[in-house]
Amino acid sequence: MRRQTERTLGAFGKSFGITLFAMLVVLSAVCGVFYLRTRLPRESEEELPVVYLPRSDDRITVLVTGREDDRTPPDLFLLLGFLPDQGRIALCLLPPATSVDYGGEAATLAQLYQRGGCRYVQQALAAWLEIPVDRWAEAEVEDLERIFSVTGLMDYYLPVDLNGQVHGREVVMPKGNYQLDGRKAADIMAYPAYKGGEVERSDRAALLLSQMLGETLPAFLTDLGDSLMATVLETVDTDLSWKDYEERRSAAAFLARLDLPATAVAYIDGSFSRDGAVFYLNPDCIARIREMYAAPGEPPQTEGDQPQPPGGEPGEEPGVFPAAQHPEQEAASSQPAGDTAGPVGLSEVIE
Repeated sequence: MRRQTERTLGAFGKSFGITLFAMLVVLSAVCGVFYLRTRLPRESEEELPVVYLPRSDDRITVLVTGREDDRTPPDLFLLLGFLPDQGRIALCLLPPATSVDYGGEAATLAQLYQRGGCRYVQQALAAWLEIPVDRWAEAEVEDLERIFSVTGLMDYYLPVDLNGQVHGREVVMPKGNYQLDGRKAADIMAYPAYKGGEVERSDRAALLLSQMLGETLPAFLTDLGDSLMATVLETVDTDLSWKDYEERRSAAAFLARLDLPATAVAYIDGSFSRDGAVFYLNPDCIARIREMYAAPGEPPQTEGDQPQPPGGEPGEEPGVFPAAQHPEQEAASSQPAGDTAGPVGLSEVIE
């Protein structure tokens, strides 16, 4: 009887052990399947790249002045608009003689700068053009040379001969292919003796900067972009911050990946005063600038909203002369009265 009981208990123990083992195997399989279904998709989602969608909040417009050094006034005033929601970086270069209405009176950009510096010009342009100008920066030739030391030399074709004085230095650059450093780039943008005058100088500077920005953008797909921005912030006098850049790093990479050119230039046209000291932007030109840099949702300005250049003495016609045109525009058909020679259109001088 005792042996039979032992045999029965032994068989029961084996059956119970086998059953328990099988249940543990099944439970482990269920847990494994549950883990795979819940855990792995999360890990896969974490590996997916983050897709940047352009936002108007990422916009920022900077007024940049360019000058030889801290002892000389600016040669140009650049409105640099970072507009990722439009897929572009906007450039507009205004000559120092450009007339601006601010504070109830008209003054040139050079005069405004003399009164209050770059920040004062920033406020004046924002108020006059009715556009956001968020930051300011003052760059000198030495700053540009340091930036080129990070980006490297730039291949550039100069389509005209340069032979004259730039801030007391003799500049001789026959037309042809160049590898530009900061000094040569600054000379092209500051050269005062283009046949088309200040308008041609503005256009050539815009084209050069447009090429420079287009070739620099791919740097923001790598760590070189951080090094470049760090150099800019360390070198240039500006109220831009690292936070401004960090918040727009993805936007810069987005623009760098675009197949189309990421830069857009608002070329200027207008009229000079009789003595050539003041340059008045045409109403259509002002409207184009406003449209390009306007805050999202703002209606475009009409031609009737634009200020008109002042006239001469009572009984005289407005004392202005047509300025040179951009090559994409038709040359001015009218000539100024009197024996003063008409200006040469850029369609004739830009090759």
